Amino acid sequence: MNKKIRHLLSVSILIVLGVLYQDSYSGTFNSYETKELNFTIKSDSLRLYADLHVPPFLENRPLVIALHMNRSNSRSYDDFILFVDDNLCGGNPAKVFYCPYIVAFDLRGHGRSTTKGQNTTTYKDRDENEYKKIPSDIAYAVNKMLSDTSLNIDTNRIYIIGASVGANAAMMLTEHLPIVSKVVMLSPGEKYIGLKPARALKQFDGEVLIFAGKEDNYSYHSSRNFTEIDTTRIKLEVLETGNHGTNIINNDSTAMKRMVNWLLLSK
Repeated sequence: MNKKIRHLLSVSILIVLGVLYQDSYSGTFNSYETKELNFTIKSDSLRLYADLHVPPFLENRPLVIALHMNRSNSRSYDDFILFVDDNLCGGNPAKVFYCPYIVAFDLRGHGRSTTKGQNTTTYKDRDENEYKKIPSDIAYAVNKMLSDTSLNIDTNRIYIIGASVGANAAMMLTEHLPIVSKVVMLSPGEKYIGLKPARALKQFDGEVLIFAGKEDNYSYHSSRNFTEIDTTRIKLEVLETGNHGTNIINNDSTAMKRMVNWLLLSK
């Protein structure tokens, strides 16, 4: 039995199971289960925290890695997680095959990720050397997750969403995680606090979707320049707004839907 046939059979079985489950439990699935994760970065003993949202069906799930804006934290993706839960996991049995693991990180110096051994680090310092460590931090944590046999992550469906400085870090993360196939960049910039994603964009052979607000001048012009690197792989969604980063999707349900459809439902 070839891979395509196995895939189609798996989807069919999940749809049937989803319908049966839905009928048995008054029209709803179980929602995500959330687990707090933490990792010690060996180079400087940073304690890196994340929330892993575990889907109700575990076989061959995609993984979405979510990286937040500067001066924010993992909770900025709560609306995205709720949208996915409602539309792919708990609310739609026909699409449950696409329900992913979502891991939302507190980047170094943000949220819970401020302890380095006996010292602390904070975004208020705006230390470029600290920010430049973010891509390797996340790569280390994700590789730890991929080695965890209790998780069943489909390594052909590893995706990243990043916002603002997190968008730059998301693209630069692909240099450390070559198995990534899709990246969403919300309001990237040509340089944010030392993070410059242009080289990674040129080298990445997967698909990229960029969202930028037309009134968010620096990000808008940076995004247009990024798109010119390769118009076949890199797509730009320009919105008539000044919203930045995760505010683009959190304040615009149409943008949220477009992003989720492109990331999780399109081939």
